[in-house]
Amino acid sequence: MFDLYNQAHGLQACSPAQPTRLLVVPATAHGGVAHQLLWLLARRLAREGEQVLVLDGMASEAAGTGLKSLLEAPRAAPVPWPGDWTEDAVAGVHIMPGRLGLLQLGNQAHGQVTGATVSRLIQALPQGVFVLLTAPVEVLAVVLQGTAARPLVPLDAQPRTLVEAYNAAKVLLQAGELLPVLVPMAPAGRNNRGGLHALDAPVQALAQCARTHLGVDLQIWPVAYDESCDTPANRVPEPWWFKVLDSALTVTSDVVPHDLRQPAEVAAEPDSRRC
Repeated sequence: MFDLYNQAHGLQACSPAQPTRLLVVPATAHGGVAHQLLWLLARRLAREGEQVLVLDGMASEAAGTGLKSLLEAPRAAPVPWPGDWTEDAVAGVHIMPGRLGLLQLGNQAHGQVTGATVSRLIQALPQGVFVLLTAPVEVLAVVLQGTAARPLVPLDAQPRTLVEAYNAAKVLLQAGELLPVLVPMAPAGRNNRGGLHALDAPVQALAQCARTHLGVDLQIWPVAYDESCDTPANRVPEPWWFKVLDSALTVTSDVVPHDLRQPAEVAAEPDSRRC
């Protein structure tokens, strides 16, 4: 009887670790459209009860802060929850600088097996958060190389963002062995002339260019967003939102007894969870 009790107590001490999910938005030189997409995602996720961590690969960490300090901490050290060491943007959304830490991971990536770098990144963060990663495409291509991550490449009708989107897709495809998704974005509403229709021709031309010169049919997920809506849940269409959620990279860990963390594994398939 006591033996059965001990077995049950031992099993109870082991619990499956919460998976960490990752969406990727490449940073752009001009910033506007990438920033818009990033915060549409962040606010919607927070509204649905997620703890959202925006990992900003464009902002450098001060000494002893941000991603770099977490990567340099002992592996056995407990990882604090986001609110303990990040800036709060809105309720449920936390921002952490990570430029130096991501560069460090990139420099260590050479010769490692596929997924090892992103696994190390996730191990440094609290389990169960929803990570929105933004960084230059050159950094993302190294850190995420060969994984099932689907970077969301935003673009609008500005010629410079179309050129940036093509260059980003090229780097992610060729250097990162990733499958990026083009996300044409336009405000919804009667006061916005053309909307997504104004993007049809340039986006199709971009896709044809990728087909011809890169040998790939890029997926295109256009979205008309409405910032006038009262709640984040109403600002983007539901089918688009679920498609984005399904594209999130899920990083899971093995059973974790007490505070001992096992090596993380990068899931081969996108997350199918519906929020």
